[in-house]
Amino acid sequence: MGDIAGILSDWADKVPSLLNSLLKKIYKREHIEKKTVVDLNSNKSAIRAQLLDNADINIILRITNFSPFELTVENVTLEFIWDGISKRVYKNNFEKITHSSEKDIFIGDSLSSEEARKIAMASDKRMNEPRLTYTIDFSNRLYRFQKYGELSSFNFDLINKEIAVKKLKEAS
Repeated sequence: MGDIAGILSDWADKVPSLLNSLLKKIYKREHIEKKTVVDLNSNKSAIRAQLLDNADINIILRITNFSPFELTVENVTLEFIWDGISKRVYKNNFEKITHSSEKDIFIGDSLSSEEARKIAMASDKRMNEPRLTYTIDFSNRLYRFQKYGELSSFNFDLINKEIAVKKLKEAS
C-alpha cells in the first residue's frame, strides 16, 4: 500500500485535485494522525535544564512520520510542569519530515531565576514526577491536524542542581 501511495503522491503534483480526492478516500485523517508519533528523544538527557547563571531549559522532541506523505510540523507548544512550575516553550518555524522517517526537533527557552529556583526545589523534594504536555500543528498534502498529549517518566538532566539547591538552602 505504501508503494501505491508513493506513486500516487508523485502523480498528485500533476493532477492535484483529482488525485488528492482519491488519496483522501484511501487515507483518512485518523489514519495519518495515528501514523504520526510524538515522543522525546531516546537520548539520556532529552530534557535538560541549566539552573545557574543563564538558566535555560532545552527539550529534544522526536517526531516519527510513518505515513506515506511528507509531513510539516508548523507550530509546537510544550509545557513543562513540575511542583508549582509551569514553563511553556514554543517553536513556530516549519520543519519538514519526509515520509517513513523521524526527526529530532530542538526547543529551548530561558528560565527566570524564579523558575530555576522552583525547579531546583522540586528536584530536591522529589515529591512528584515532572510532566511535559504538547500541542503540535501538522499538515501534509491532504490534511491539517493537531496532536496533543502528555509525556512523563522521562530522564531530566539538571545541570548545577547540587550548587543551586545548596544556595537555596543557605538563603533560607
